[in-house]
Amino acid sequence: MPSESNPIDELFEKMVEHIEKSKGDCSIRELPILFNTSASTIERKFKKNLGITPKKYGMLVRFVNQVLAKREKLNSFNSNSGFIYFDQAHFIKEVSKFSGLTPKQLASFKIGIQEVYSKK
Repeated sequence: MPSESNPIDELFEKMVEHIEKSKGDCSIRELPILFNTSASTIERKFKKNLGITPKKYGMLVRFVNQVLAKREKLNSFNSNSGFIYFDQAHFIKEVSKFSGLTPKQLASFKIGIQEVYSKK
């Protein structure tokens, strides 16, 4: 519940919703145009509310939606695997950045990666 010192930032909520609806596959450069505000204001709002940039948030949303949801396909990156990454190198880099594992290692887990990290 918001207090007077911490009101709900409706603009920020709409930007987060936009990124989540696109499953992280949106251009962060378009946010200032779509939401009629400056890039620096957007950056400031994300850093204040989430502690990360909008670009990093978009990458994280894409990772969760594309990689964790399709774990069984991690061993075979190709045009039919359904991933929205530009190429295999970008795919591997992002998997490693967010999970600390290679796609093959991540695919080999019998339980969800969230469960592995929550047990540490």
